[in-house]
Amino acid sequence: MRKSSNVFVRAAISHPRVVQSSFIPSLTPGDIIASVDNTPTEVFFQQQQRYISASSIPAQSNNLFLFPYLFLEQFTLTLDGNRKVRIDREKFKQPQQKTDGRWLKSGTTAYIRHSAFYHPWFEQGALEFVRQFRDAQALIIDEP
Repeated sequence: MRKSSNVFVRAAISHPRVVQSSFIPSLTPGDIIASVDNTPTEVFFQQQQRYISASSIPAQSNNLFLFPYLFLEQFTLTLDGNRKVRIDREKFKQPQQKTDGRWLKSGTTAYIRHSAFYHPWFEQGALEFVRQFRDAQALIIDEP
């Protein structure tokens, strides 16, 4: 899994949530997340569920830890065994990425490199390139 300022942990959809991978050293695969800021993970999921776009409840549950807007800038995870891990998202932010676009073959083939499809702030840049290349016969959209 590539490092992102938005994905600090990948958790399994089962309850309780099991860490599958993380770039935070104090979270390791197999850790069980019992609560977020003293709110049981299942209750936290139910509170945030309406803000998670997915095709099913299991998919929403699986995406819980993928969306930074669901979490405060600083929060505490309580793991099984009552071990607490303080998360400061500011420490994990990467320099702002941008959306790039160019003609590969003038007037015919255009290329857009879109940093992330799940971030609304990147959508505006991508939409601007789509408008710019609207007459292209072929439009390649790439996410790194």
